[in-house]
Amino acid sequence: MSINSSSQNALKVALVTGFSLALAMASLADYYVSSGPLPIGSGQVFRFADDGTPKGAFGTMGQAVGMAWLEDDVLLVCDYGYGQARLFHADGTDLGLFASGVDCISPLVDSYGDILIAEYVTGTIRRFSSAGTDLGVFATTGLSRHDQLAMDADGNIYVSSLFPGEQTIYRYDRDGNFLGVFADFNSAGLLSPTGLAFQSDGSMLVSNTIYDTVDKLDSAGNLVGQFAATGMFEAEWLTVLPDDSVLLPSWSGGWVEKYASDGTDLGVFVNVPHCYHILAGPEIVAPTGFTAIRGRVASGSTDSLSEADNDVLQVCRFFVINSFEPPVQIDVTGTTTLTSPGALSVAVTSQMANSGAFQQQLIMVDKNGVQSPTARRTDALGLTMVRAQLAATGDPADFVRPDGLVKLRINVKPTGPTATLSWCYNVDRVAWTVRP
Repeated sequence: MSINSSSQNALKVALVTGFSLALAMASLADYYVSSGPLPIGSGQVFRFADDGTPKGAFGTMGQAVGMAWLEDDVLLVCDYGYGQARLFHADGTDLGLFASGVDCISPLVDSYGDILIAEYVTGTIRRFSSAGTDLGVFATTGLSRHDQLAMDADGNIYVSSLFPGEQTIYRYDRDGNFLGVFADFNSAGLLSPTGLAFQSDGSMLVSNTIYDTVDKLDSAGNLVGQFAATGMFEAEWLTVLPDDSVLLPSWSGGWVEKYASDGTDLGVFVNVPHCYHILAGPEIVAPTGFTAIRGRVASGSTDSLSEADNDVLQVCRFFVINSFEPPVQIDVTGTTTLTSPGALSVAVTSQMANSGAFQQQLIMVDKNGVQSPTARRTDALGLTMVRAQLAATGDPADFVRPDGLVKLRINVKPTGPTATLSWCYNVDRVAWTVRP
């Protein structure tokens, strides 16, 4: 754990020269690196293309540490320096505070969809709703220094501490009940457990930050063997990608190393100073086409739907006798590379161009072309541009065709008098968020 404290400096002596970074991938093309060097106040998130080309930076934080992607293309960043958690859109827009007055070091989205935040020195893990409401203490661990949180396939939560005399990993069920010590120095020879992550077979990988190794434990916490021991200089948190390959930052080395699923060292993945945490982000899918089933396209194109930039697709209707059937119906399609996603949602940013009483209905269309009876939402719509998000229900893969196509139906109709004059509907952005 790379924190500026006297106890950690005693452990790391000359290794601690600043603070740490976190790297996250937020589309198949881009990577996001959160930086929090000392002095406090210079933390930012840096964006890179997949070839390492810089694409700018955003945010001003104290010390940016752990990150987590929420339900949509929204990034939660633990700002340990200022004792808060902030939210950012994947395009860099600051969405404001998620929580303040929290010793935030490691966030995790649990199986309930709530956000767990490990506080670094308080010995507690706190639970928040997805809207940022503090739901209280999830668990009191009593550990002196928390590091990376992890979750297994059953929703159990794991937290580690490399603090001398602890050197342990605790396990809790999804409701915060203590299930005991999962592994420690005596049972698995853990020397300085910092990063935790699971591979698809249920085995846990543990990085030892002081001794620069990665160990492999079975599902019972027993040591299987050493996973890797090269390409590290103060190894930190771990990320396991969908193909079971591993990304591991070296905090003092200033690089991220990549390993094959069997631990073979594949070399440097990217060079960044003071690397700390690595996350695989969602794929953000922009529309590839649309069809105005009912209504007349007055302006705009498919490209108008790709960014929230006031370049809108406008669909209009003239005099309407009744609104039993929505006078405006639009099908929007996109294509994802993840045909068996673990999560799928779509967000629409839109408004009415005319005053009056109107409503917008969003409906996901499944892979068989059937409009879902459950994956739908209806909202009142006025002159203000608003963003509505809709998540897939049941198995998200049911809403993705074998060729990767995803489809959304948008219905718009007046809710006032049955006879209405001409009116127009503006769509500024449609984007699907797809997770492995």
